[in-house]
Amino acid sequence: MLRITLSILLCSLFVSGCFPTRAPDRLPVYRSAAEAAGASDPYHLDLSDSGLASVPDAVCSLKGMAKLSLRGNALNTLPAAIGSLRTLPWLDMGSAGVKVIPPAFGRLEALVTLYLSDNRLQSLPDAIGDLQSLTYLNLDRNPLTALPRSMGRLQSLKWLRLNSNKIEILPDEITQLALLERLYVRNNKLKALPGDIDKLTNLQWLLLEGNPIPKPEQDRIRAALPDCNVVF
Repeated sequence: MLRITLSILLCSLFVSGCFPTRAPDRLPVYRSAAEAAGASDPYHLDLSDSGLASVPDAVCSLKGMAKLSLRGNALNTLPAAIGSLRTLPWLDMGSAGVKVIPPAFGRLEALVTLYLSDNRLQSLPDAIGDLQSLTYLNLDRNPLTALPRSMGRLQSLKWLRLNSNKIEILPDEITQLALLERLYVRNNKLKALPGDIDKLTNLQWLLLEGNPIPKPEQDRIRAALPDCNVVF
C-alpha cells in the first residue's frame, strides 16, 4: 500500500510540474574563435589555459558572446580592439599575465562581471570608470599601489575586491560608490580610510585584515559604519 501511495504521489508531482522535465538551459561553450564564428545564440568562449601570448584579432570581432574566459594565459598587454566587445557582460582575465589595461577597455559598456585577479597590474587607466554596468570587480593579488579617482564613477558597483595589493591610500571618490555592498581590502598598506567613509550607506562587509590601521582609526571607521560588518 505504501509503495502504491508513493507512486501515485510521484506521478502527481510530475504532472503538476513540481519536478523539472529537462535540465536547465546552459550556454554552449566554444574553445576557439573559429568554433564560435556564426553562432546565433549567446555562448561562452573559453580560451583559458590555451597558451595565448595575445588576444586573437578574431575574438575581438565576434558577436553574441555572453562570457569570455582568458584565464591562465600570458597576455602581457591587451589590444585596443578589445573595446569592440561592447555587448560582453562577463570577462575573466584572472592569472593572464596582464600588465597593462588599455584605455579602450572603457568601451566595454555592457560589462557586469570582471575578473582581473592574479595579474601584474601596477595601475589602472582612468577609463575603468566608464564601465557603468559593472557590479563585480576582482583585482585581488596585483601589485597595485593606488586606484584612479575615476573609480568613483562605477555607479553600479556592488562588490570590489582589492585583497593582497600594495595600496596605501583609497581615493576619496570611492565613497561615491552608492550601491557598494562589499569592499575587501585585506593585506594592503592602508593606515586610514577616507574621512567620509560613512557615505557608503549600503556597505555590508568591509574586510581590512592585514593593514597597519591604528586603533583610533579603527574606532572611527566602526563608528562611521554602524550597520556594516567591519573586520580588522
